[in-house]
Amino acid sequence: MKKLINRKKLHNLMTLATEQKNFFFNDTILYKELYCLFSVSVVNEEIPSLHLKKGQKVVTSPITDNQDEYGCCKVYSTFDVDVDSGLFLPIISLVNEFTKQILLSDIPVSLADTHGMMEKIMLQVWEFEEVIQSDNGVKIELQNPVSWKSIMEERISWDNYDSFTQAETLLKNGVVTMDEVTLPHVHTENIEYFRKAGLSKEVIFDW
Repeated sequence: MKKLINRKKLHNLMTLATEQKNFFFNDTILYKELYCLFSVSVVNEEIPSLHLKKGQKVVTSPITDNQDEYGCCKVYSTFDVDVDSGLFLPIISLVNEFTKQILLSDIPVSLADTHGMMEKIMLQVWEFEEVIQSDNGVKIELQNPVSWKSIMEERISWDNYDSFTQAETLLKNGVVTMDEVTLPHVHTENIEYFRKAGLSKEVIFDW
């Protein structure tokens, strides 16, 4: 979809943020020393021009509480899964794009790190898609394009329509579960507490 919309027409619910800047998502904004990737919101009123109905859930570019409420954001897509899971749809879509390229290459791979939210989701998708995993395979570091250049024939684009649709299907069918990706829900006033406790690497701002 990727349509601009006035933020007054949305009720922002959650925003996913990380300490590490993620170059896969172009609309990232810096907030409270964290990089916000995207948000989920509920449509406040029907918007016929965008085929949006009141009450629909949408994934948008990141929205924070210090932005002008009359400004605009990008609506990426509607979704039908629960809100907490919907927040991860772009991540799963990106993983689908990676996985598609890996399957085409038909060579063994492994992850250099398996502790991040994206890596945990990737392992679930790899198991479902029967990706060949081996410690002797190509070792992938998601934030280091050089590490996966040899197996990627096309540009990785998380907002590919088919991959995004598949992401929602994987959630609905229980292939990807959020049990392995439990992130703390934080508010502006207590983010410092989580930071001092070492729990701010990946968080969800719950407005």
